[in-house]
Amino acid sequence: MIKKKLIKSINANIFVYLIFILLIAILFKNNKTFYSIYKISVSNYNERISKNYENIFYSGFCRNQSHGYLIYIKENFKYEHVPDIINFDLDKKIPHWVFGKINYKKSNKYLILLNYNKQKKNLINFSNYKIIDNYKDSCYFLQKK
Repeated sequence: MIKKKLIKSINANIFVYLIFILLIAILFKNNKTFYSIYKISVSNYNERISKNYENIFYSGFCRNQSHGYLIYIKENFKYEHVPDIINFDLDKKIPHWVFGKINYKKSNKYLILLNYNKQKKNLINFSNYKIIDNYKDSCYFLQKK
């Protein structure tokens, strides 16, 4: 009698656990959880963020907040502190987070200009700077002479 109750109880618990595991598996499959975990583990942070700036969430390479250009500067050039950034297009907050530093010091030695156009020539005196990188005369990475 006790054996029958015990077996019935174990069978009921196994059934509940199987249903629970099945629901979790369906949830993971529909949310592409395993694929997302794989993609995160295979690519590094800079690759992931570089791919994302092309999406709608981010602003593009050299337009709006220019996340793509800032990532490009971060990956390809050496600097001591986070460069000073001036965006001529937006009044939004400058995305210093791209450089991955929370308590950052701005550098007086380097300057990044975003969305610069020739109508704003008088705002920056280029003779005081060495142009390290220039993207379509719109985004600049400058070093003070």
